[in-house]
Amino acid sequence: MQRVRKEGVMLRIVQISPDYVTTPPEKYGGIERIVYELTEQLVKKGHEVFLYALPGSKTSGRLIEYSHWGDPSKIAQYVKNTLPSSIDIIHDHTHGSVVGRSELPIPMVCSIHVPWCNEISNPVFLCDAMRTKLNAGRGYVVHNGINQEDCLFSAEKSDYLLFLGRLIESKGILKAIEIAEKTKLRLVIAGPETDIVDPESTTFFIRHILPKIRKHPNIIYVGEVGGAYKQHLLNRAKCLLFMSDDEAFGLVMIEAMACGTPVLALRNGAVPEILREFPALICSDVSEAALKLKTIDLPDPYRLRDCFLQNFTSETMVNNYLELYKRVLNQN
Repeated sequence: MQRVRKEGVMLRIVQISPDYVTTPPEKYGGIERIVYELTEQLVKKGHEVFLYALPGSKTSGRLIEYSHWGDPSKIAQYVKNTLPSSIDIIHDHTHGSVVGRSELPIPMVCSIHVPWCNEISNPVFLCDAMRTKLNAGRGYVVHNGINQEDCLFSAEKSDYLLFLGRLIESKGILKAIEIAEKTKLRLVIAGPETDIVDPESTTFFIRHILPKIRKHPNIIYVGEVGGAYKQHLLNRAKCLLFMSDDEAFGLVMIEAMACGTPVLALRNGAVPEILREFPALICSDVSEAALKLKTIDLPDPYRLRDCFLQNFTSETMVNNYLELYKRVLNQN
């Protein structure tokens, strides 16, 4: 059936969240937060949205709860068995694009939230660097966006560095600790010691991170955070350290910018695109990051907030996705 949509025509859209944490997440869960924001904005614009997510999830659309947990292989069949009628387009956010790889006769797009890509139609990368690296420049790019009302701005900063994220090696936690050691600046570490996808990460925390926390009095671990406390840590930090390996995006960077907080980051993945207005914050290695903390003037908090408002709000994200939906629909 040919599907052509004109301006102003409302769509029936399915959003498919991963099945590890609720949508939105209580604390950690970047993908689920994006799916929630996208769904809420689409509903506000008058579209009919069906959200596949874990029990306990919240949405202004229509929630279809998974009957399982933590088994992505079951998602595709579950969607096939429960898909509402007359759906215009499906948006798959699962780690392995499991629905996008299934044979459903409905137009689909698949957001690639992780640094690998399966053979799928209409992959959507979160930065151009990932599209180039993973798919030879083929596919689409839509940057993530977050709700500006959820991010509390502060022009006043304290004297601590902040690491916020999963405490696994690829996220750069050991590099962040090394920067704190080199600069002798206070470092606040916030994140879950057990990874939701890989419970064995607890061993990494105990063997490699906890001893350093105990050894250095200027390194403080506050656990996994959310809500008002997370906002307080973000908007008062001197600087957020983003020392991750290649990331599909790096949501915490735009969270910090929304709060007016600088992000010192390695030149990987989406970093050059997100910090394109602040090239001095982009580093080649830990030594350069430590040197810059001692020698450069950090950007004005209002400039950081303005950059966020111009580029990385949920409103911008949903408008870009709607343009993409219409483009895909007009090709089918």
